[in-house]
Amino acid sequence: MIGTAGYYSAYVYVIWRTVRRSLSIGTLIFLTGAIVQASNNIQLVFSTMSSIADQALFLTDLLAFFQMEPTIRSKPNALRAPRPIVHGFEFRNVSFRYPGATRLVLSNLDFQLRAGERVALIGENGGGKTRWSS
Repeated sequence: MIGTAGYYSAYVYVIWRTVRRSLSIGTLIFLTGAIVQASNNIQLVFSTMSSIADQALFLTDLLAFFQMEPTIRSKPNALRAPRPIVHGFEFRNVSFRYPGATRLVLSNLDFQLRAGERVALIGENGGGKTRWSS
């Protein structure tokens, strides 16, 4: 609101000075162009600062993610995975439902994860990706 008032006040001042003949028409045109450019530059600065603040929120989340410790632990007498993994892993007939739910989220899923491959869980927000992977 203050910015808008300052923007139009500058226009009124330049027009008033031109009407009083203390500024020429050429100076009026030059100053109105300068006012527009200054206004655009100021808006760009505030827009950039706002964008930086938004990105800083994501950076905070990223740093918190990096500090997380894994919650999944191997059982005390579990078999160790070979290092390095040569053949990968094969999943056969995998089904899953959330505790207390009747609907299967995964049903008879078969896939092979070869050594060096990566998997991404992709789905809509609220689709259960985090719950499924935790």
